Amino acid sequence: MSPVVSETGEDHWPKEPDGNPWAGEDLPALMAADKDPFEKTLDVRALVAEVEKAVGQSVQNIPLVTCGAHNYGFQVRLEKGPDLVIRVSRSNANGVNPRGRALALSQCPDYTFELAVYDALHPLGLPFDCRPVYHRLAKPTKLQPVSRPTHVSGRHVIVFKKAKGHRYDYPRWRPLNSWWKHTILASSAAAAASLFMYNPPSPFCRRWLVSRVLGDEPQVYELIVEPTRDFCFALVAARIYNTFVYLQKKLSGQPELRFAYPLSTVENCLLQLLPIFMPKVGSEEDERKLYRLVLDHGDFGMHNMTIVRDHQLCRTEITSVYDWEAATIVPAVLSEPRMVVTVDLVLDADGNPSISRWGDGDRPGRLKEYKIWTKYYFQKLFSAAPEYESVIKSALEIRRIWFALRDCREGDAVRQFNRLGTWAIREALRRGG
Repeated sequence: MSPVVSETGEDHWPKEPDGNPWAGEDLPALMAADKDPFEKTLDVRALVAEVEKAVGQSVQNIPLVTCGAHNYGFQVRLEKGPDLVIRVSRSNANGVNPRGRALALSQCPDYTFELAVYDALHPLGLPFDCRPVYHRLAKPTKLQPVSRPTHVSGRHVIVFKKAKGHRYDYPRWRPLNSWWKHTILASSAAAAASLFMYNPPSPFCRRWLVSRVLGDEPQVYELIVEPTRDFCFALVAARIYNTFVYLQKKLSGQPELRFAYPLSTVENCLLQLLPIFMPKVGSEEDERKLYRLVLDHGDFGMHNMTIVRDHQLCRTEITSVYDWEAATIVPAVLSEPRMVVTVDLVLDADGNPSISRWGDGDRPGRLKEYKIWTKYYFQKLFSAAPEYESVIKSALEIRRIWFALRDCREGDAVRQFNRLGTWAIREALRRGG
């Protein structure tokens, strides 16, 4: 029973001899019986020794191991407590697979940013104050990779105190009755509201905003990070420019692509619309409300939280929010209040509750249930943070542009561009372009 390295270079989750996925349990017993699921890829003993040295205690047990998109999670019990979660990257900077080595190295900025996020969120308190007790980035070696690169030095490691409660996934969510689901949604909305109303430290925003939104591509716009309309204008203009550079490169590499409109035409229309649609401010208070800088999680949902259900008090508590590697810092008008359960609870182009990416079927009964959830979630969110709703409603057109540009770089670029182009050309003509 051992994992296989995928084409991306990340380890697959181990399978049992019968081909079923390993349950993640009884790791110490399996290792003692020479049936270590990770024997060909990850030296668990070395990992444990590293953590023991860092925390100054012995690990007594490993009750559970889980698998996320890019990391393993080892839940460990210490001799004197508390319980910990060791997050280990599934890619290895010192592995045999060149894609895996490249992936591990490319993840360094994301991990560095995530660590900065935990420091920035410290003043906000729980459930956002989840600073790790130990961390280190992958340490690439110049030596030739060996055939069985089990040493942990090539993997990113972050160790957290285990929060009370459980991560909620499909199997935990499905059996809940409607009341419990709504209670979890209400608690999540309260957490999201407090995150939106929080002002991250200015040095953190200046250090990370541009690279998280625009990447490391050369910028033609001068971007001085500050909570103003002028900065937001420049940021959206920069995303327009970067997106069309990306689309031009994509077209050059794939000449068979059929965009419905010339790229330059749509780009010019968007730049023409930008000063029209960017919400104007009449006072410093208006500018602060619309353009202050906020932190968006990027994948906010039950799968990235720990949740406690208190049956005696009939309430739920979000005890931690984690996995911030997809997060961004944006002006408030560009914040995206998405909540993920077994469906994405989102706002449509008019700022009304909607749904996308459902994973539990699209039967009429299911769709009705999803719509009830999203309406309830946003009712609770905007009740806790009324400013959030008013900011969104004031900037519907600029938000349409912002998120359409993002979508042009994800999935079906031609379809997304054609939809954006149709709208932009129509709006520009309607306004005398």
